[in-house]
Amino acid sequence: MLSLISVPSLFVASSITQGLLGVSCWLLLRQRHASDRLRPWAFAAVANGGWMLLLGLRGIVPDWAGFALANTLAFAGMLLTHLALRREAGDMPQVGPLGALWLLLSVSYLLVDLVAGTSARFVLAASVLAAGFFINARLAWRAAALLPSRSGRWLAGLLGGWATVALARVAWALWDPPSANVAALNPANLATWIMCYALGLFGNVAYLGMVLDRVRSSEARAQAAEYAERARRESAEQHAGQLTEALTQLDALAREREQLLGVLAHEIRQPLHRATGALLSAGAALRGPRADVQAIAERLDAAETVLGELRSVLDNTLAAAQILTRREQVTLQDVDLDLLIELVMGDLAPDQRQRVVVERLTRLRTLEVEPGLVRLALRNLLRNAFVHGGDGQSLVQLRIEESHSPYGMALSVCDHGHGLSASHWAHLDDPATHHKPFPSQRGQGLGLSVVRQIMSVHGGQLVLRPVQPSGLEATMLFPWPDTRTSPRQRLA
Repeated sequence: MLSLISVPSLFVASSITQGLLGVSCWLLLRQRHASDRLRPWAFAAVANGGWMLLLGLRGIVPDWAGFALANTLAFAGMLLTHLALRREAGDMPQVGPLGALWLLLSVSYLLVDLVAGTSARFVLAASVLAAGFFINARLAWRAAALLPSRSGRWLAGLLGGWATVALARVAWALWDPPSANVAALNPANLATWIMCYALGLFGNVAYLGMVLDRVRSSEARAQAAEYAERARRESAEQHAGQLTEALTQLDALAREREQLLGVLAHEIRQPLHRATGALLSAGAALRGPRADVQAIAERLDAAETVLGELRSVLDNTLAAAQILTRREQVTLQDVDLDLLIELVMGDLAPDQRQRVVVERLTRLRTLEVEPGLVRLALRNLLRNAFVHGGDGQSLVQLRIEESHSPYGMALSVCDHGHGLSASHWAHLDDPATHHKPFPSQRGQGLGLSVVRQIMSVHGGQLVLRPVQPSGLEATMLFPWPDTRTSPRQRLA
């Protein structure tokens, strides 16, 4: 079988494989890889295919020209491979020094051929190629480690194997000079051909894989950078949105505080003027020549009533300010409903307590709330019912029941006064409104505004609805603890 195979024909097959795969690498990678790295590798593949072809055409091309040109191409292929691998490893070598080295090696080969003959030129060429491919194998390993790339390590192994075979070929030629005949069908030449064919076939494939590993790594880094930039941009947009929302809340808070100060000035100034007038009138009656005890008592009662109104205004104002400036969540605790009702009733005047009818429609005895705020809210609703409850003698109903839509506890205050017209519903709890339902009544509506804020910090709501045939019902809806929309700090 070996007699039918000639070494030149094997080298021709290797040259075709090397050249085609080198061109294939160029065509496949030219759109995805830097040309300053790809071009030297493609030229090296063509040069390696050329010297293999010249060895295969021995007998057709004269030996004096074929061997000289073949070794010149072999040196060029080795140096071009070195240039490509150094650039893959991140270096940027100059082409000039490598070109000078190629010229020196080519001239040295011709001089040795003229002076020493066939064996010496073979040893020189094989030694130079062995040393060059050992260096190239080291470069390929370094480039593979930088990426990292398994294909690059395969390429380093192939280059190292070729260098090892070339070095062994040198040793054999020194031991047995006739074996330097590259056309002889012997194990040394077959091993050389096998390594040339393997390098031409698998070397180009390994280089292609190494480049694709680099491209994928670059694309992955670019994608990661894009994701990082997108995340940074989204984070910046989210931060800007949070800042905008915070500024909006600050603006709303500033407007609310400014509104509160205006209402406070009006609410306090008016009762103070009336209390001052009542006290001055009582003082004048006491200093008169004939003191009228009944008139003095009436004036003192009027002053006491006005001071009670002033106390209520101050309570509401302080509660509103506390809610507006609160930095922490409301602390809730289980409060006995009967005790809470007794405390609220104790805040009322005796004639007002007699008008309240308490109706319990639930067996639950406790409610999780902030007792001071809820006490103030319930007192405000009762006082509004007394003020707007018609003739000042009608009863006011305080109802305690469970609500099913939404689920929770409901505390309702219902009066049977004149009710409200449709134009007043939208402004009922606005403390600065000019749409007053009862122009003859005093106050700016701060009480209902405070009640709504108190219900907001409890996660509940204030519901106002008309009563048939006339009247108004105000209901405070407290959700159950497990259905609140925002968490609250609770006492242990």
